[in-house]
Amino acid sequence: MMRQAQSRERGASLVEVMVTMALMSILMTAFASSVETGATGSHMEDASRSLLGELQLARQRAITEGRECRVSFDRVNNTYVVWVDYNSNGAVDAPVAGQVPEIKATGRLGGGVAFGFNAGVIAPPGANASGAVGPGSLADGLRFNGRGRCSNDTGVGVPKEVYITNGLSGADARMAAITVRAATGRARLWKLKKGTNDVWS
Repeated sequence: MMRQAQSRERGASLVEVMVTMALMSILMTAFASSVETGATGSHMEDASRSLLGELQLARQRAITEGRECRVSFDRVNNTYVVWVDYNSNGAVDAPVAGQVPEIKATGRLGGGVAFGFNAGVIAPPGANASGAVGPGSLADGLRFNGRGRCSNDTGVGVPKEVYITNGLSGADARMAAITVRAATGRARLWKLKKGTNDVWS
């Protein structure tokens, strides 16, 4: 009786331990990859919502102050600046003692998120330019006038779109767009459906 009980309690063999460790390694790698993709998606969601809020505030500021409020994008460093051109010189001026600062807000996308687009993507329904998204579709800046209307960074013409990507490719690629209507200055956030190049919601 005693011998049978002892034989049933034997430990795992070296092969069983190795197979278990290999399976755990595979599962942990898959989990880490999924967490990283999820974190980048979360960063993109946060960045696009934050930028949408800044554009809405810029429009409201322009209406409230009766002055042009601009949003300039630096696509190399993935930053943006919201500012009011108080002296109408077309440039962001350093703060001067006794005067209201021109810069109202700054932001950085961060977390692997960047201004840009994924190849082959078709612009969202609310875009000012239809068709495939390319470098010519990306805004360098937007201007809101005292009536809340919006134009592009040159001050003439319809505004371009703001596109944000998570920088990944294939099934992990994500993209968001912010469209701004010229006549009203109203901004809308769009998200590209995963695995598609033209289904926005």
